Amino acid sequence: MVEKIPSWIERILIPSLNEIRGELKAVNSRIDSLDSKIDSLEKVVSARFVAIEERLLSLRNEMDAKFKALEERFNVVYDIAVLKAEVKELREKISVKS
Repeated sequence: MVEKIPSWIERILIPSLNEIRGELKAVNSRIDSLDSKIDSLEKVVSARFVAIEERLLSLRNEMDAKFKALEERFNVVYDIAVLKAEVKELREKISVKS
């Protein structure tokens, strides 16, 4: 079938086809470049999410420690209040007996 194409069509089509081929190669190169940039961005975003997760975990652990310390303080305050009440009760018992 190629032999049946007149030479004037071949002279018109071949440069056009070569031009289109070149443009397609350029488009493919740009797509490859964009793929590479997207891969890089994905790595950066992923690394940032990991850093944020680590920071949140650190903050959670810090808050857990602070709440535990606060709970221990409340327990001490409660124990002191109970002791004060017991001492008051003992004083009242001693004064009644005297």
